[in-house]
Amino acid sequence: MNRHNLPFKDQSILLLAIAQTLVWAGFYYLFPALLLRWEQSLGWSKTDLTAAITLAIFVSAMTAPLAGRLIDAGKGALMMTVSSFFGGLCLIWLSLVSSLFEFYFIWALIGVVMAGCLFEPCFALITRAKGEKAKQSIILVTLMVGFASTLCYPGIYTLSETYGWRSAVQFFAAVLISIATPLMWFGAQPFEQEGKANARLNNIHSLRNRYSGFWHWPLLCWQLSTVSSFITCFQFSPTGALMRIPQS
Repeated sequence: MNRHNLPFKDQSILLLAIAQTLVWAGFYYLFPALLLRWEQSLGWSKTDLTAAITLAIFVSAMTAPLAGRLIDAGKGALMMTVSSFFGGLCLIWLSLVSSLFEFYFIWALIGVVMAGCLFEPCFALITRAKGEKAKQSIILVTLMVGFASTLCYPGIYTLSETYGWRSAVQFFAAVLISIATPLMWFGAQPFEQEGKANARLNNIHSLRNRYSGFWHWPLLCWQLSTVSSFITCFQFSPTGALMRIPQS
């Protein structure tokens, strides 16, 4: 296919992949990148600090079914966009944190945001839109998100060394609100529209044939989301954070 004549939906997957890279950097990799600085600046132990990301992942898992229902209701693109924006606001609040309870509460909110805009809803929208052809788009998004840690760690280190960790978090918040949020909308909306069209088509076929293979795909998407969640939990390691972040 001529790269100068790409259909809009192929441009959308690129926008969605960039947005996913930014939200993963801001909502997930930011935590290990700042772990040591939080310990030194706020005076809390690593055990106390890492309990916050555990809480965020737990809340994300608990709110994932609600995110799935919103996607089924045709609100997936809006949910992902609002989650990105609200997550940016949470990061602004995080930059002002002063108590451990407040720290936990913010990360619980970020857990809700994770359920609304990370891999699970993204893959669900792509799968509903593309069906059996979703694999290539999912692989593209996954590969691009692999650069999130490359973006986050040196960015956090440089900004924290120059301006302090609070300003670094505010910078990431600004990126999420001003860049990731519009990219999320323009990337996700075409997939949602295509998914709605596919759903209408499959409803017609199910009335005619009493069977539609389309409904296997939400199950596959759920399986992919579950695997993604386990990989995400396994990747996080305070030891890895210690190895990646130089002592200031």
